[in-house]
Amino acid sequence: AKGLEQLLSTVSKVKRQINPKLQIDGILLTMVDNRTNFAKEIAALLRDTYGSKIKVFGTEIPHSVRAKEISAEGKSIFAHDP
Repeated sequence: AKGLEQLLSTVSKVKRQINPKLQIDGILLTMVDNRTNFAKEIAALLRDTYGSKIKVFGTEIPHSVRAKEISAEGKSIFAHDP
C-alpha cells in the first residue's frame, strides 16, 4: 500500500501543478494469485482502505508465469500467441 500512497500523492501533485483535469478512474489489481491467503488479504485491505475514495475494479488480472517467460524471450505476448 506504500507504493499506492506514493502514486496517489504524485497524481495529486500533478493535478494541482500541471493538469487540474487529471483523474484516476480506479485501481486495477494485477499479478494477483488468489490461491494464497496473502493475495486475498491484500485485495481486501485495498478495497477497505481505498474503496470509499477511489473505485477498486472488481476484475483482477491474475499472475502469469507464462507472461514472465515470454518477456524473458524478448517477445510480446501478442507475438507469442496471436
